[in-house]
Amino acid sequence: MFASRSVIAFAAGLTAACAAVESVDGVRYSMASADFRDYAESVFRRQNLALSDIAFALDSTNPGSADRLRLESAEDALLEACALLNEMAVRRRDGLQSGFDGRLQAGRSVPACERAVVQARALL
Repeated sequence: MFASRSVIAFAAGLTAACAAVESVDGVRYSMASADFRDYAESVFRRQNLALSDIAFALDSTNPGSADRLRLESAEDALLEACALLNEMAVRRRDGLQSGFDGRLQAGRSVPACERAVVQARALL
């Protein structure tokens, strides 16, 4: 799957950054570390799985039901929180360069994406 390689490449592009982020579990990652690359890839994969699971759950809920509305809201929140991470993965997949600021912003968005994954999972 292109996603894994894209996320790894994206995370590798952050090696010049000295910023740190904190995961949902309270682990701090330097964006220049191999551990951060693993963390970003893990969040990206978990986000994709959560979106797939939400899609299947939506298929089994009634339109207009409270459950469906909660799932749709969680899906929207997940897509919004993970937009920069997904954009970076697509740019890497397509062989496009990203500026330092874009890579830094995407890297800093990984914890928000992870929080959205956790919140979406809680609804499933």
